[in-house]
Amino acid sequence: MDAGALGASTAGGAVSVEGGEARAPSRRTESAILDNYIIHKSRLTLAWMRERGVRLRLHFLPPYCPNANRIERLWWDLHAHVTRNHTCRTMLELMRAVHRYLAERFELVEVVAYAA
Repeated sequence: MDAGALGASTAGGAVSVEGGEARAPSRRTESAILDNYIIHKSRLTLAWMRERGVRLRLHFLPPYCPNANRIERLWWDLHAHVTRNHTCRTMLELMRAVHRYLAERFELVEVVAYAA
């Protein structure tokens, strides 16, 4: 699949999306829990799903719900430890601090190499 292609699937294989094509081998309706990013509920997205017979019930998290959306907790933690009141003089310096923090938090050697 090329870098710009869409790729996703659901548990049980009921819906498989790859390269913009969807297959729904099962008539069972699957569920997906999503944040409220506008593309997730756009008319274009919903029409795309309808045209292809994708049987997927979308459940949306509240607009701002850090307890239910783990990425929100990560952004809060990153802000608390790196970006709030930082003393970086350049964007590059700030990005390196962010990469270092994420590398330490998740033990990612690749991020440290990229940010160095």
